[in-house]
Amino acid sequence: MAEPRVRAVSADVYELGECPRVDPRTDELLWVDVHVGRLYVGSYDGSAVRARATYELGGRLSAVAPAVSDEGWLLATSRGFEHLGPHGRRLIAEVRGVLNDGVRDGRGRFWAGTISPPEAPYSGVLYRLDPDGRVHEMLRGIGASNGIGWSPDGRSMYVVDSHAKRVDVIEFDMESGALGRRKTFHQYEHGTPDGLAVAACGDVWIAVWDGWRVDRFSPDGRLVRSHRVPTARPTACCLLDHETLLVTSAYWGLDRTKDPDAGRIFALTPVCD
Repeated sequence: MAEPRVRAVSADVYELGECPRVDPRTDELLWVDVHVGRLYVGSYDGSAVRARATYELGGRLSAVAPAVSDEGWLLATSRGFEHLGPHGRRLIAEVRGVLNDGVRDGRGRFWAGTISPPEAPYSGVLYRLDPDGRVHEMLRGIGASNGIGWSPDGRSMYVVDSHAKRVDVIEFDMESGALGRRKTFHQYEHGTPDGLAVAACGDVWIAVWDGWRVDRFSPDGRLVRSHRVPTARPTACCLLDHETLLVTSAYWGLDRTKDPDAGRIFALTPVCD
């Protein structure tokens, strides 16, 4: 496979750009700017990412996912799990702690975990929000819950703990949403794992905060290749198709005179074998 070309595809920069997702109902691109509480809905036309709508929500907005049986989107916010739709914004459920990255599984359940406060390290929880609005605590003892994804067959779930610098793989039952045995998929020594995406072939792509790169792993945990991106803090990634990986990034905590592309969205093409 030829080395993918990496280029900036957003004119705008984001303090803490995160959670790029494709809405399967519309094929539109979703992404957020976490600390300013801003949701973007737009598209990528092969040359640039453009927003057609921006929602100013205020507070912390960590993740977005398409709603299942309703218009609008599910949100992980500073209040907990919320819904944003044509008739406004409503709180679905409060949770303990500060929610971070989240994603919807193949049965419409929205998963998001929390970040542990300094006074209580590894007190974070991974939550599951069911389509009926019920919330379940699925994992405890997390430092900073981050990227989440599933193998193509739905039998394995990948979960990032950024504080532990570790990616775990957990046995998963897609029908019930139950978790099984858990083991380490990869332990990082350099850089911090952040958001992830799983390809149709089963490979796992991970954005590495303070690593200037995204890593590609085979399903058995072998590092296939690291791809450099032109900023220190890539945050998350999203596979649009077999050709394109979009990568969000942050300028939060960085000197942009030394890292001028910080906060932009990047495209890696091609990414298929």
